[in-house]
Amino acid sequence: MNVNHMDYYKHRYLNCFKAQYLAELLDKGIPVDYLFFDAYVETDDILEHAIHNGQDRWTMSVKTLSELSYVGLYILYRYFPSMSAAYPYVKDKLAANKTLYMWASQNHLPHLAHLPDGVHVIGLQSYNEEAGTFTISDVPGISGHPYEEIHIQNAFNYLEDSFKYIYYIYDEDYIFTEEIVEILIKKFEDSFLLVNEDIKLYDRMNELYQLHYDNKEDQLKLYHSMETALAVIAGSRYFLAKFLKVIHYPPIAQLGEIIKHADSLQKVFLKAKVGANISNYKVEDKLLLLKLLEKETIVKIKQLIVQKREERELRKGASETTRSTITDIGLTCKMLDLNKVKLDWIEVIQEDYLYSYEIYVNDTLHGTTLSNTYEITNLAYDSCLEIRIRVKNFSGYIEQCNDRVTIQTGYKDTNYALGKPVTCSSEETSIFTKENVNNGVEGTRWGSVVGSDNEWICIDLLEQTEVQRIVLNWESYAQSYTIDVSDDNVTWQTIVTNDNGTGGVEEFNNLKDIKCRYIKMNGRKRGTTWGYSLWDFEVYAV
Repeated sequence: MNVNHMDYYKHRYLNCFKAQYLAELLDKGIPVDYLFFDAYVETDDILEHAIHNGQDRWTMSVKTLSELSYVGLYILYRYFPSMSAAYPYVKDKLAANKTLYMWASQNHLPHLAHLPDGVHVIGLQSYNEEAGTFTISDVPGISGHPYEEIHIQNAFNYLEDSFKYIYYIYDEDYIFTEEIVEILIKKFEDSFLLVNEDIKLYDRMNELYQLHYDNKEDQLKLYHSMETALAVIAGSRYFLAKFLKVIHYPPIAQLGEIIKHADSLQKVFLKAKVGANISNYKVEDKLLLLKLLEKETIVKIKQLIVQKREERELRKGASETTRSTITDIGLTCKMLDLNKVKLDWIEVIQEDYLYSYEIYVNDTLHGTTLSNTYEITNLAYDSCLEIRIRVKNFSGYIEQCNDRVTIQTGYKDTNYALGKPVTCSSEETSIFTKENVNNGVEGTRWGSVVGSDNEWICIDLLEQTEVQRIVLNWESYAQSYTIDVSDDNVTWQTIVTNDNGTGGVEEFNNLKDIKCRYIKMNGRKRGTTWGYSLWDFEVYAV
């Protein structure tokens, strides 16, 4: 799924830590819109924290993106007294392709040195020991930017002890199912039904705005508080709108108006903070309008929650026997390999909470997905198979939306590399070992060390073997590489040169007059910032 990251940074109210790891969640393809189930910040909380206490939006404690454990994600952290003490831990996690997060003293980072002294969270993406540089991210503006390690060391070492922690997202238990979405929807509904409809925020903002301030510093503090409150309103309502959309609520016009007017008025107070005259911007009228829109939105959403719950109960009582003619949802399939197929179909859109798709192979459930595409691997070779899609919503199956297709898988030829001895130039970690490249187990891979171009992996076929087809299934690809063969592991012949590698599955067919015992992938230039990584290295005679 292609996601425009900047769409999530239009209205910035999350603190810098959450803003950083939001980008990682998006990069991982996690459906974050569902995680905005608690994005709504009540006006009473905004009144207390932003207006009365003078907190800015970076220090306000909002719930948004705090409950990652629902989908099996956890933020782990460790304290280190200095960056030198943290180096072994940092190197190990970066080598395992983890993005790390650390607090940093702003005046020790060149891109933040112009700001007042303070602390900020940045991401560490990789480390190049030879060059003495870290690659950092500071979303939404910076990603993949190299920094000399002395800057990172100083930015960490000059922190107070309470900030000297290194964080990362533990995702080994990640899970996202229909049942989890149902839980998130219920959490949202139960919470929102308790939202206070007696809105005091906007009246109080108007009262404070109309006061006369002899002290300019007090007036600037007020403008800052007003700007913070409006940023939280615009941002939290924007994420709420994303959540409502993904659970198939009808569009709420008032919610869109709140976002628009709060964002506009926030910019007015930004101008006021730098000395602009804002007396002609009708601030009082806009605050009154926001109050009206806010109340209408709360009432509308509560009505929809009650309506949806009633509809759900009615559907639960309905019998599945009320089936009608099956509707073609445009199911198509593309053979990716002899026993691997990619399915695509038209997304089913109706006014309901959630749609999942169940995929059956010969009437046996193979899996479920929330998207309208699905890949099936390891199908039986040389077989005629029927694949069927069933559509399921929050209350049950939509029998009118159904489709099936029949496929013929290819004849299984022998992968002569399977299970044979492997050697390599390096291994990324003790997990991503060379044996993974031909063990026949889906989801395991070999990886070379991070940051090195000249790496290789070699399979001993144990005997002279005719080779006509080679398949490389990349996880982290080579932009330039050769495939070399040998009879004695000493003298080599290049049979494939590829200087335009693109990753994914790269297959070389109809190779002529190739007989060998050893076959090697010899990397010359990486296509990513990591090392080389292969899910599979396969060798066939036909």
